[in-house]
Amino acid sequence: MYTPVNGFIASALILVLATSISLFVYQKRNVGKGVNKGMSSSSVVTQDVLQASQQPIVVDHNSVNLFEQIPDQYLSAARNLRVMFSDRSVGQNIHEYLNCFSALSWATSSPSCRVAYYNSNWNFKTFSERDRLAGTVPSSVLFTPDPIKYDRSNWKFVFRGGSFSYLTQDFITSLAPQYLEITDVLMYEFSYLNIRATDTVINDPVNGYWANSTRNYDVNDYENFISANPGKIFPFWTTSYARSIGTEVGMQFNSTMRQYAINNNKILFDVADILSFTPDGEPCYDNRDGIAYTSQQGQYENNPDDGVSYPAICQDYTTEPDGGHLGSVSSGGLRVAKGFWVMMAQIAGWNPYGQSLPIPTTYYSDPSESTPTPTRYYTPTPTPTRVPTATLTPTSIPQGGVSIHVGDLDGKVNIVNGGWQARVEVYVHNSMLWFPVL
Repeated sequence: MYTPVNGFIASALILVLATSISLFVYQKRNVGKGVNKGMSSSSVVTQDVLQASQQPIVVDHNSVNLFEQIPDQYLSAARNLRVMFSDRSVGQNIHEYLNCFSALSWATSSPSCRVAYYNSNWNFKTFSERDRLAGTVPSSVLFTPDPIKYDRSNWKFVFRGGSFSYLTQDFITSLAPQYLEITDVLMYEFSYLNIRATDTVINDPVNGYWANSTRNYDVNDYENFISANPGKIFPFWTTSYARSIGTEVGMQFNSTMRQYAINNNKILFDVADILSFTPDGEPCYDNRDGIAYTSQQGQYENNPDDGVSYPAICQDYTTEPDGGHLGSVSSGGLRVAKGFWVMMAQIAGWNPYGQSLPIPTTYYSDPSESTPTPTRYYTPTPTPTRVPTATLTPTSIPQGGVSIHVGDLDGKVNIVNGGWQARVEVYVHNSMLWFPVL
């Protein structure tokens, strides 16, 4: 819960600025970096079917390989669920990697779907159809897309950023209510920027996410919102990770989230677990490991080994020395997208470990099928009772070797016309901004 501050002071209004910056980046990594330190059809879903599908589900790194086993009927049911998910830039990455699987073919998929390392020095490139025919494409970026089977046009991504309290408040009083009448599955994720070493409040027993706080929005407020909308499904997520985040805060929060999901029979999309294990199942830890890293552009980190291994994104999944975006090499984003499909198929009734739920004809409707249109069940939008003030804490985050002093920062890297393009979205807490001169 949250007690609002009365009014705003005009001179303290937050200036929000979004800017696009093109960077051309060529990077390499050290072997073993971060691994084991020292070692549209419209969905029509009835309330009864949705409630029947709400069984305990945990999707983690062990679930990714189930992607190829999803039966066609549950792929169909999953793609016809109407979904809204919210996150920062890593969520944008996930949104784009979901599109990889709806391409006409692997060769015609976005180049950003086909980037992988090709030698022991962690050099990477975009692989082509010629490479595939020659058998030289790493298995981590080989996939079989299908524009019908993996159509995700009913799954909408919405960008959101802020503190854990603000994100929770925004979701339950603003974002989710906008989608209640047109969406079946609604969810939001905290990013690695919510679990930095300084973000201890998220685990605070009095004012944290797991507390029944009078100061911040927390899981109790979220549960009240969920209870008010019994015909909808609200999966929980663990956070994303970065190379430098890996923290005690993140490890504690994600461990608590997993236990909470088990204790309360929740659906859990364990993104943190997927990103902190290599495709071979090796755990990955933060970059305070005594292993030097130098990118081809000259970015450098050689943090001393602090003797503590905090789970972090594998360097297999990002080329950033400190960050955790998935847009530079493809395998991490593809694995999370596969996990997303596994989760949605299980929500739709598939049980890869036992008896699956039958799919009634009212579960979805395709244009090719002639079935009556069932009654939709809508839930009235709750009236918000509180409007908290969102506060950004200024930080200094290196990007491309140059510091940007802002309230918050997210970067996203894509391949554009054969080069690397990075989009930096900046949320400024004051009127002064320093940025790289390119």
